[in-house]
Amino acid sequence: MAVAKLDGDEVEKARAIVASAPALSMLDGFALVVAEKHPGCILLTGDKRMRLKAEEAKVECHGVLWIVEEILKTGGAHSKALLKALNTWLEDPFVRLPRAEIERLVDTLKKQ
Repeated sequence: MAVAKLDGDEVEKARAIVASAPALSMLDGFALVVAEKHPGCILLTGDKRMRLKAEEAKVECHGVLWIVEEILKTGGAHSKALLKALNTWLEDPFVRLPRAEIERLVDTLKKQ
Protein backbone atom coordinates (compact mmCIF):
# COMPACT_ATOMS: atom_id res chain seq x y z
CA MET A 1 0.00 0.00 0.00
CA ALA A 2 1.09 3.54 -0.63
CA VAL A 3 -0.21 7.08 -0.33
CA ALA A 4 -1.26 8.47 -3.69
CA LYS A 5 -1.81 12.05 -4.79
CA LEU A 6 -4.25 13.26 -7.42
CA ASP A 7 -3.89 16.45 -9.41
CA GLY A 8 -6.80 18.73 -10.28
CA ASP A 9 -7.66 16.88 -13.50
CA GLU A 10 -7.71 13.56 -11.65
CA VAL A 11 -9.95 14.99 -8.92
CA GLU A 12 -12.29 16.21 -11.68
CA LYS A 13 -12.22 12.72 -13.23
CA ALA A 14 -13.21 11.24 -9.84
CA ARG A 15 -16.06 13.76 -9.61
CA ALA A 16 -17.24 12.74 -13.08
CA ILE A 17 -17.19 9.06 -12.08
CA VAL A 18 -19.36 9.81 -9.05
CA ALA A 19 -21.69 11.97 -11.14
CA SER A 20 -22.21 9.02 -13.51
CA ALA A 21 -22.93 6.66 -10.59
CA PRO A 22 -24.47 8.65 -7.73
CA ALA A 23 -24.44 5.68 -5.36
CA LEU A 24 -20.64 5.90 -5.29
CA SER A 25 -18.84 8.26 -2.93
CA MET A 26 -16.05 10.67 -3.77
CA LEU A 27 -13.69 8.27 -1.99
CA ASP A 28 -14.84 5.56 -4.41
CA GLY A 29 -14.12 7.89 -7.29
CA PHE A 30 -10.66 8.70 -5.93
CA ALA A 31 -9.90 5.00 -5.44
CA LEU A 32 -10.86 4.20 -9.01
CA VAL A 33 -8.78 7.06 -10.45
CA VAL A 34 -5.76 5.98 -8.37
CA ALA A 35 -6.18 2.37 -9.53
CA GLU A 36 -6.38 3.50 -13.16
CA LYS A 37 -3.30 5.70 -12.72
CA HIS A 38 -1.09 2.92 -11.34
CA PRO A 39 -0.75 -0.14 -13.59
CA GLY A 40 -1.00 -3.37 -11.64
CA CYS A 41 -3.01 -1.73 -8.89
CA ILE A 42 -5.85 -3.88 -7.56
CA LEU A 43 -9.06 -2.21 -6.45
CA LEU A 44 -10.68 -3.80 -3.42
CA THR A 45 -14.43 -3.49 -3.01
CA GLY A 46 -17.53 -5.49 -2.33
CA ASP A 47 -19.77 -2.91 -3.97
CA LYS A 48 -21.33 -4.16 -7.21
CA ARG A 49 -21.57 -0.66 -8.69
CA MET A 50 -17.91 -0.04 -7.96
CA ARG A 51 -16.99 -3.36 -9.55
CA LEU A 52 -18.89 -2.37 -12.70
CA LYS A 53 -17.02 0.94 -12.87
CA ALA A 54 -13.73 -0.91 -12.38
CA GLU A 55 -14.59 -3.30 -15.22
CA GLU A 56 -15.41 -0.34 -17.47
CA ALA A 57 -12.03 1.18 -16.60
CA LYS A 58 -10.28 -2.18 -17.09
CA VAL A 59 -9.01 -2.13 -13.50
CA GLU A 60 -8.50 -5.43 -11.69
CA CYS A 61 -11.00 -5.64 -8.86
CA HIS A 62 -11.51 -8.11 -6.04
CA GLY A 63 -13.29 -8.33 -2.71
CA VAL A 64 -11.97 -8.57 0.82
CA LEU A 65 -12.43 -12.33 1.00
CA TRP A 66 -10.21 -12.70 -2.06
CA ILE A 67 -7.40 -11.20 0.03
CA VAL A 68 -7.98 -13.77 2.75
CA GLU A 69 -7.80 -16.55 0.16
CA GLU A 70 -4.57 -15.10 -1.28
CA ILE A 71 -3.03 -14.83 2.18
CA LEU A 72 -4.09 -18.42 2.82
CA LYS A 73 -2.54 -19.63 -0.46
CA THR A 74 0.77 -17.85 0.11
CA GLY A 75 1.06 -18.48 3.83
CA GLY A 76 1.24 -14.73 4.40
CA ALA A 77 -0.33 -14.99 7.86
CA HIS A 78 -0.79 -17.62 10.51
CA SER A 79 -4.09 -19.48 10.20
CA LYS A 80 -5.01 -18.47 13.77
CA ALA A 81 -4.86 -14.79 12.80
CA LEU A 82 -7.03 -15.41 9.74
CA LEU A 83 -9.53 -17.41 11.81
CA LYS A 84 -9.73 -14.61 14.34
CA ALA A 85 -10.45 -12.05 11.61
CA LEU A 86 -13.06 -14.24 9.94
CA ASN A 87 -14.81 -15.00 13.23
CA THR A 88 -14.81 -11.30 14.11
CA TRP A 89 -16.56 -10.60 10.80
CA LEU A 90 -19.08 -13.38 11.45
CA GLU A 91 -19.93 -11.89 14.84
CA ASP A 92 -20.20 -8.28 13.62
CA PRO A 93 -23.76 -7.40 12.53
CA PHE A 94 -22.44 -4.50 10.44
CA VAL A 95 -20.16 -6.62 8.25
CA ARG A 96 -21.88 -7.18 4.91
CA LEU A 97 -19.64 -9.91 3.55
CA PRO A 98 -21.26 -13.15 2.33
CA ARG A 99 -21.66 -15.28 5.43
CA ALA A 100 -21.50 -18.58 3.54
CA GLU A 101 -18.14 -17.62 2.02
CA ILE A 102 -16.73 -16.62 5.41
CA GLU A 103 -17.94 -19.91 6.90
CA ARG A 104 -16.35 -21.83 4.02
CA LEU A 105 -13.02 -20.13 4.70
CA VAL A 106 -13.35 -20.83 8.44
CA ASP A 107 -13.94 -24.51 7.69
CA THR A 108 -10.92 -24.58 5.37
CA LEU A 109 -8.70 -23.02 8.01
CA LYS A 110 -9.94 -25.37 10.76
CA LYS A 111 -8.97 -28.37 8.62
CA GLN A 112 -5.37 -27.22 8.40
